[in-house]
Amino acid sequence: MKFIYNPFTKRLVPVREASMETPIDAATLEGHMASEFEMVSNKGIPNGYASLDSTGKVPAAQLPSYVDDVQEYTDLASFPASGESGVIYVALDTKKIYRWSGSSYIEISPSEVTSVDGRTGAVTLSDRYAPLSHTHDWTEINNKPSPIITLQGDVTGSGTMNELGDVTIDTTVGGSSGNGVPIGSIMYWPSNTPPSGWLKCNGTAANMISKVDFPDLFSVVGYTFGQDHDQNTILTAAHTSNTSSTGTVSADYNSSEVWKAFDQNDTTAYPANAYDYNIYYTFNSPQRVTRLVVIPNRDSSKVDYGFRIHLYAGATEVLNSGQMGCTEGTPITFDIANPVSATTYKIWVSTASVYIGFFEIQLCDVHTADPNLFGLPNIPNLAENIIAIIKALP
Repeated sequence: MKFIYNPFTKRLVPVREASMETPIDAATLEGHMASEFEMVSNKGIPNGYASLDSTGKVPAAQLPSYVDDVQEYTDLASFPASGESGVIYVALDTKKIYRWSGSSYIEISPSEVTSVDGRTGAVTLSDRYAPLSHTHDWTEINNKPSPIITLQGDVTGSGTMNELGDVTIDTTVGGSSGNGVPIGSIMYWPSNTPPSGWLKCNGTAANMISKVDFPDLFSVVGYTFGQDHDQNTILTAAHTSNTSSTGTVSADYNSSEVWKAFDQNDTTAYPANAYDYNIYYTFNSPQRVTRLVVIPNRDSSKVDYGFRIHLYAGATEVLNSGQMGCTEGTPITFDIANPVSATTYKIWVSTASVYIGFFEIQLCDVHTADPNLFGLPNIPNLAENIIAIIKALP
């Protein structure tokens, strides 16, 4: 018997002698028909069979188009620079879907609400919001009657409510925001230093306060305890000698009698027969002179019966003025525009060879009332370091 090697089965098969002279018919090989085999030349071509790549998978080019229609990427930035038409691209971070337009990626995600009442992301509606079936405007909702809130006790205030139903109430307790102590309350305090928002009850003309700074307190006490007034304070007290309680008088001429010019009760004019002379008034402490008043003793019907007067605050001349024609006993007032505080004041009187004396010379401090100033109660201390104080600020 003879054998022949079958390359398909890799086995030796017996054959008859006659078959050695006749071509092998695949139809008789191992009982398989030739139609059951594919030719290598048909691999990877139309109407043939698919090939495998190096990973053992069918290449995408040999698959139907619908198999590779959806491609997923981490995010939009990871998409291919140029896409393919007919392919759906998915960005996994946002779950949004895109197609390639030929020049850019166009989102084709299902339509969705991007925000609710200014809130983005997954928004859950609750009874704080209008139901989805609500068709009215917020204006209509806002115009509906608000809930009534009643404040009881010594409390005043007002409230507001927003579209979410949140209520804000601003209150004032007992006339003073928050601390329950009304403005204008008075009590004793065990220290010479009042606490914040309180003032000493030491009401005097020198201790007035401004209603601009303390409007709430002024609305309570007003001018009950005093207000500011116009004042003309004569700083040179009446003299009976060259020295008085406020200072000392001297002069370049007849200085022993110069005090008479500052004595409101003396009717002797000083000096009676001199001109071009200096008078000095030295205060015990610096003073701010804002007005000079002189009362002349010469009744004149002639225009040259006049004088010129200069006032120096220390070495600074603060007044240089004069009067032509003067009436005996009629005060002549000179206001000082730019006063300077000083201890010693010099008065220089110059006349045109005519003797004009003065019954009186006054150095004054003029104060114009400030309508904003008002007084406080003046309550004596209860004991040492225990003072009366008044609530002035909230």
